[in-house]
This record gives sequence, structure tokens and C-alpha cells, in this order.
Amino acid sequence: MLIFPLINDTSRKIIHIDMDAFFAA
Repeated sequence: MLIFPLINDTSRKIIHIDMDAFFAA
């Protein structure tokens, strides 16, 4: 998964939430 090095905490948290939901599903 490609993630920009300048990604901010908010976007990072959103990505983690999406990934958690994806794996939970």
C-alpha cells in the first residue's frame, strides 16, 4: 500500500480505521 511520506496524523488515523474495518469485515 502506497502512503505519501507527508501524510498527516488525521489521514493516517483514517487509513488505520479503514484498514481495521476491512480486516474486521
